[in-house]
Amino acid sequence: NTGDPSKISAIYRDENHLQEAAEQIQKLQKISNNIQGGRTEKAQALIRKTADSIERKLLTKFATESKRNKISNMKVLAETLCNFQSPKVIDQYIDRVMKRMPDPEEELKGLAGIPPSVFSDKSKQFFDRMLRECREQFSVIGRVFPVPSLVCLRILKRMFNNIRAFIQLSVSRSNDIED
Repeated sequence: NTGDPSKISAIYRDENHLQEAAEQIQKLQKISNNIQGGRTEKAQALIRKTADSIERKLLTKFATESKRNKISNMKVLAETLCNFQSPKVIDQYIDRVMKRMPDPEEELKGLAGIPPSVFSDKSKQFFDRMLRECREQFSVIGRVFPVPSLVCLRILKRMFNNIRAFIQLSVSRSNDIED
């Protein structure tokens, strides 16, 4: 039976051989995508299920290594994960980076009706924190990801949305003062 989960090699279940398992399952995916027919559906489904499991385990390892700031381990994992043709590793990393960025709502909380000098200081702090975080993260991204420009552009897009929100909140709060 080509779809029998018990026939999956132990390498696909061994946490110590995830890199090797990922390489093999990616090759199997390419091969199975080129084979058509009713008899291959179960095997293809098993390959997809196994690939998803391996990818989830690698993503967990990547998150752990990222928290530890283990650049060389992150690089190896990112290269393998990017071969899955899935943006999950990039999405996960960007989400983690964005959690470290200042939140416009939090930064402007309670600032209605304050003097412009205090608002100016708060704005400067907001942009300084974003710039500092960019410098730090872009350095890491350049050493970890196979296509760092893609990751940086996606972070910049998300940051732009935060900046836009900060400006819109600032304008609406200044309008509240004028009314």
